[in-house]
Amino acid sequence: CLSGRTTLITNIIRWLAFSGLYILLALLSFHTRDSWSLSTTLWLPAPLLFAALWLTAPREWPLWLATAGLLHVFAGVWIGRPLTLACLFALFDVAIFPLCVAVFRLNAQLP
Repeated sequence: CLSGRTTLITNIIRWLAFSGLYILLALLSFHTRDSWSLSTTLWLPAPLLFAALWLTAPREWPLWLATAGLLHVFAGVWIGRPLTLACLFALFDVAIFPLCVAVFRLNAQLP
């Protein structure tokens, strides 16, 4: 089935592009972090995750949320955050973003 294979390849390319861009934006964001609180002034991957959720069906959200969460933890540990703190920040994103997108979708009356 050529159509199924093309869809699979397209989805893999989308996931790889999302992952690469997310990690680059995350590492860039950590350059602006506050040294005493270990938080960033601006989380640049946020609009990317929001757009991924906005443009995909809710049944695809677990893939984007799991990817963003794992990459958020990875980037946090990479720059020196303790693992528990990196997980806490990632968990916050994974919990808040679906709610924000759902509210926006309800207000925009999208499926």
